[in-house]
Amino acid sequence: MPEQLLDQPQTLEQIQPPEANLVYEYFWPEVNSTVVWIALFVGIVLYIIGYFAGGRLSKGKIFVCIILTSILGFLAHPIINPIMRFLVLDLSFSPHSAYILTSTGWMIFIVGVAVMMYETFTTTAAEAHSHPD
Repeated sequence: MPEQLLDQPQTLEQIQPPEANLVYEYFWPEVNSTVVWIALFVGIVLYIIGYFAGGRLSKGKIFVCIILTSILGFLAHPIINPIMRFLVLDLSFSPHSAYILTSTGWMIFIVGVAVMMYETFTTTAAEAHSHPD
């Protein structure tokens, strides 16, 4: 049994040839660790402010939006591969640039879906169309 485990491929290159992995190469630019910690801290602070500014009153709606958006994002995530392939092979982007562009675009899309879903849950049609004169 242990011998069988040792025979298993250990890296992606052992499973596929490197050229098949052209657009699957995951890369993100080097970011200063101070910037990473500041971004994380700002995110946590905004989360706490949002919680006390009304998030705690609609925890159920927020939770449903997070779960549904996560499921949608997970299920639709494979669309990134053809987009990356198009960027690299048809538009001659580098694999790194294509990955950064598609990952950033995907994050923006998922956040937008979450915001719009929350708005759908919290705003009724009457509120959306009523404007004070």
